[in-house]
Formats: sequence, C-alpha cells, structure tokens
Amino acid sequence: MTPIVKLVSIFHWAVSDVGRQKINNKINKIGFLMAIG
Repeated sequence: MTPIVKLVSIFHWAVSDVGRQKINNKINKIGFLMAIG
C-alpha cells in the first residue's frame, strides 16, 4: 500500500462512516413512515 492509497482509504472510510450514519437515519425515517402508512 502506497502512502497516497492509505491516505485516500482512511479519508474514504471516515467519509463513508459519516455518510452511513446519515443514510441510516434516512432509512429509519423512511421505514418508520412506511410502518405508519
């Protein structure tokens, strides 16, 4: 693993971790609305 690839993968992991939380929140809201509707 080159240093650049390592940096990019760490950055991507951090971004995807934040994105996953936002996506999970959206999925939870959609699932909640579907359960009600």
